[in-house]
Amino acid sequence: MLRGLKSITVSLAALALIISGCGGSGGGSTENKPEIKFFNSVSDAVAADFYLDGDALALNVPYKTASPSFVKRNAGEYDGFLYETGTLSDLYAESVSLQTNVDRVIVGIGLKNYGLEALKRARFVQYTVNRKVPVGNKSRIYVVNGLVTAAGVSLLQVDFRQPGNSVLIDLRNIAFGDQRETLVDSGNQTFQVRQSSTEGTPFVTETFNFLPGKVYLVTINGVLDSSGASAPDLVFTDIETTTE
Repeated sequence: MLRGLKSITVSLAALALIISGCGGSGGGSTENKPEIKFFNSVSDAVAADFYLDGDALALNVPYKTASPSFVKRNAGEYDGFLYETGTLSDLYAESVSLQTNVDRVIVGIGLKNYGLEALKRARFVQYTVNRKVPVGNKSRIYVVNGLVTAAGVSLLQVDFRQPGNSVLIDLRNIAFGDQRETLVDSGNQTFQVRQSSTEGTPFVTETFNFLPGKVYLVTINGVLDSSGASAPDLVFTDIETTTE
């Protein structure tokens, strides 16, 4: 009788472990899945599509525009693809590694028609982002350099800074495709983009009203010495915040 009771007890304990294990992974998991937002800064692509493996996560994203919202995916390794909308051949492909509780922004930059200048080829760059609400009267910004130079001119490092000599925000030597993060005071703020290590005329000057407790993606877009839609400019994109 005792041997039979022991057998039943062990079986019940094993069943409890199995149930507990099922609750800790799979569809019932409470872990936060990583989320991704996309932005198209490919200067000569009217619109872009972004894929992970075979899944379209953002379609027909216009130039200088972000996808409507963050998209959830399971953590893991993926093959990422950038297409010009309406075409069947990819402009760029790269692996994307997603981790639980880590959100990121993927930005398409460069040119689809890059000629012999491979460094200007259309590609995407990816960055992790902190979407928690900034404390105090602050906004968090992520600045991405997607500024392309004219044909035959080497890509430049740029400075993103406030005008004047004694300034609070002065992000220097941002290479093409690189990103910088900082906090700014809320309210109207003016920023300039100029070639690093020079005091020449800024490529672009923009004023934006930053709201407290917000997070923004700031992209430096366009092609130097061009006009119209591809002229250099700054775009400030609101990134949805989280409380977790």
